[in-house]
Amino acid sequence: MTDVQVHAPSEKQDKLGTAQGDAAAQASLNLSLESQAAQNKTIVTDAVTWLEKHRDDMWLVVSGASYHLKQENHPNQKNWGLGLEIKLDSDRSIVLGQYRNSINNESHYGGITYLPWHFGPVSAGGMFGIIDGYRPLHGKPIPIVMPFATIENKNFGVNIMAMPPIGDLSAVIGAQLKFKF
Repeated sequence: MTDVQVHAPSEKQDKLGTAQGDAAAQASLNLSLESQAAQNKTIVTDAVTWLEKHRDDMWLVVSGASYHLKQENHPNQKNWGLGLEIKLDSDRSIVLGQYRNSINNESHYGGITYLPWHFGPVSAGGMFGIIDGYRPLHGKPIPIVMPFATIENKNFGVNIMAMPPIGDLSAVIGAQLKFKF
């Protein structure tokens, strides 16, 4: 019978094995990072291409005035903020922005307007999206659906919306000015 002898790797061999393992792990990480970078580059390129396609359909939106149907809590009615509106077609736009809300918190909104009714320079329909910054959900985002209309010419417009009551807050009629980029 032959004796089989098993030798523990020497310290030099152990370091070599660890170094090879580290090199393989680093190569795998580099490949993964390169793949992620390529994917991110594609996303950015697609986004830039999409924005360039819609460049002539972008509006800078300035929030500013509101009227609360109930005045007893002395709500803030100077709701300054900025937003962006990107027209997708004659009926639909992407809207997003921020403003100082009725209880003096910063609110952010995002959504889609769908305005299928057109009467000369006036278009009407609704806005569907999310909004945050209000008390009922401790400032967390909540869904919002509201009547929405716009009056616009080639380079200037006014958005008018009717926001429903949120918790103990009154319903609001708001106005925004918008300027074509």
